[in-house]
Amino acid sequence: MDLQSLKYFKRVAELNSISKAAREFQVVQSAVSTQIKSLEYELGTDLFDRTNNKIELNEKGKVLYKYANRILVLVKDSKKELADANQYDSTTLTISVETIPLLLPHLIQGFNQKYQDIKIKLMQYQKDFDMENMESDIMIYFSENPVEEETAITVYQENILLAVSKENPLANKKTVTWAELENERFINRSSLSELAAVMQIHLDGVNFHPDISVISDYPPLINSLIASNMGIAFLPKLSWLYYDNSNIVLLEIEDFSINRYINITWRKEAYVSKAMKQFIAYTKRFFEEVV
Repeated sequence: MDLQSLKYFKRVAELNSISKAAREFQVVQSAVSTQIKSLEYELGTDLFDRTNNKIELNEKGKVLYKYANRILVLVKDSKKELADANQYDSTTLTISVETIPLLLPHLIQGFNQKYQDIKIKLMQYQKDFDMENMESDIMIYFSENPVEEETAITVYQENILLAVSKENPLANKKTVTWAELENERFINRSSLSELAAVMQIHLDGVNFHPDISVISDYPPLINSLIASNMGIAFLPKLSWLYYDNSNIVLLEIEDFSINRYINITWRKEAYVSKAMKQFIAYTKRFFEEVV
């Protein structure tokens, strides 16, 4: 059993796909498949259920997955601590992100300009696996409530407002009522979006059922559709601010307010490297300067 085979095993387990894992590692599919089979031979047991071209962890595979995560994380932490002890300037920081898609390039670019020797590796957060099971150093995510924990902090409270085109008659108002929105076409995120799920709870609470004309999870497209008056949408303030389109106007709804909180977190047992501390401090300052 070696580290590379555990890395292959981990990603196959998370993706339920040998081919997808092979593409991530930029190797041929047979290389991943051979490593998985070698692991199963060494351990004397199947680790996956294979049916109809599908592959999923079985109960024995879940046992190895638990330990593989610990092993890989400990190896990474040891490298970080040794790098700090040896005062290496160059290091890699792995960041998982599940929010702020339009703001993120500005955050990363500013950090890179200040700390040019730190390489950033970005990963899309995988919702089926919590932070403790991931190799990421830091995760950026949003929540409905602020957090204040030993390994998690809230860095920004963000308003979610109603976004309309400048051409929409509603744009001339400062606030609108639910009655004024009855005949409006809405652009909504899909059921895969956590923001959409949060909004649905609040809309059900006021018994408002929007007329959905477009469904999209791609922020630039959502903003473009709003700007061209193809519909209106609930939009986090930062998605509007960093899209920087004067054709979009943000409005408040009378007697209705909703916020979300942007947070950064790291593993409870993680070695907090110098690079991590620098990124956390920089991110806090970055959001303090956001209008």
